[in-house]
Amino acid sequence: MQDLLSVSKRAPTPEVIPLLTADEVAEQLGIKRSAVYNLCYKPGGLRACKVGGRVRFKREEVETYIRRTKSAPPGDSNT
Repeated sequence: MQDLLSVSKRAPTPEVIPLLTADEVAEQLGIKRSAVYNLCYKPGGLRACKVGGRVRFKREEVETYIRRTKSAPPGDSNT
């Protein structure tokens, strides 16, 4: 009975955020892994975080970067 009470008093488990590796981002963007790292250093570039000494990317950040840097289709007069 004591075990059941102690379980109910534990803090909720934090949500796990799936992170992408540079290889996964490179595959998604169709570029080399080294280019992914270079994007991190450009002003307004791809945002990354370090986890355990490794660079990781949030899927939302990659999607935001793609939307932000998307070029207009050829012939678009709004540019």
